[in-house]
Amino acid sequence: MTQLDRFSRFENGVYKVLVYFMLWGAPLLVIFLVDMFFLKDLSPFIRYPLWAVLIFVGFFLGFFMLAESENFFISIRKMLGMKPLRELEAEAEMSSAHSEPENILAFNWLTLKVLNDLYDAFPQSINIESLRFTISTLYDIGTQSRQADFLQHLPATIRWLKDESFIRYESDDAGNFRKVILTLKGLTVLGYVPSSLSSTDKKEPMIAKIKRVLAKGTEGAATDAVKTILVKLFALAVSGTAG
Repeated sequence: MTQLDRFSRFENGVYKVLVYFMLWGAPLLVIFLVDMFFLKDLSPFIRYPLWAVLIFVGFFLGFFMLAESENFFISIRKMLGMKPLRELEAEAEMSSAHSEPENILAFNWLTLKVLNDLYDAFPQSINIESLRFTISTLYDIGTQSRQADFLQHLPATIRWLKDESFIRYESDDAGNFRKVILTLKGLTVLGYVPSSLSSTDKKEPMIAKIKRVLAKGTEGAATDAVKTILVKLFALAVSGTAG
């Protein structure tokens, strides 16, 4: 999904503040200032109807400020060579409408991370503790990253990989997995097979593609490359390449 840049998010924030100001702040401010300096000595029969007029004056003042701020940001964007905010929002909305569900995106990304960690450790098994994995990953991607929300799906992802025989582990203690290791099937789809078992693989190993995507950090995780790699990886498993 296309995400807005920091400047666009700041611009959006300014607009939201000004909308509230237009609806509430500007009318109340106009009433307060005019009443304090000009109307406080008038009778209520004149004073209160004038308040109603001042509400409309304040509303239009706020609307004028909102319009001028939009023109200001448009000129800034032109000067910086940036697309208008409305165009960026439309692109983000279209991208979101065609993107996969959040749980599938989380599964795809976590699967690559887990398989990559297990490949780097092979033939040694490793312990995967959900809390430690979450903290170390957040340190790399940041707490504000979209992928931070993916981490809640880690235990389910690992269990699925075990059920489909990509990995095995000794125990599962409330999301803490002991002695996790790749199976022969997992090794095969990643592109590494001992020479005594296979000698025909001349293509780039899947693990090389995985590492290249993960090396891009959150930028790589947001691309279709993750999905493409997993489709190829699972196709190898289903076709029987992994035995």
